Amino acid sequence: MPIEQLSYAQIAERLGISFGAARALVKRNRLARALGNDGKCRVAIDLGDLDDTALPDRGAAAHSGGPVEELQARVARLEADQGREQRWLTGHYDERGRERTDRLVAALLEAGRALREREGELLPLPTRPRWWRWLRHAR
Repeated sequence: MPIEQLSYAQIAERLGISFGAARALVKRNRLARALGNDGKCRVAIDLGDLDDTALPDRGAAAHSGGPVEELQARVARLEADQGREQRWLTGHYDERGRERTDRLVAALLEAGRALREREGELLPLPTRPRWWRWLRHAR
C-alpha cells in the first residue's frame, strides 16, 4: 500500500479503533508526524505495514466460555493452591525441609552454647570519653 498522510481521526476510522488508540499506535510505531495548515496532526502511514490491525476482537464474543465457567475454573485453581499450602503448613509436604530445619536449630543451639562458654574471653565494648558532649556543642 502507498504511504498516506492521514489525521488521527482518519486513522481511527480506517482501522476501526478509537482516536486515543490511533494516537497510541502512531506513538508506538514511531511514525513521522507533521502539523497541517488546519492545525491537525498528519501522520505518514502505510496501513498495510501495521501489525495491530490483525489483533483479535477482545469483546465478550471472543471468550471461549461464559463468565460462570471462567469463575469455576478460577475457583478450582484457588482450591488446589489452598490444599497445597495447607499440606505445606502442616509439614506433610516436605519431610526434607523438616530435617533441614532440625539441623539448623541444632547448629544454632550449639553456637549459642559455644558463645556462652567464651563469654568471659570477649572484650568489653569501648565507651565514649566524657568530653565528647563538649566537642559536639563547641561548634
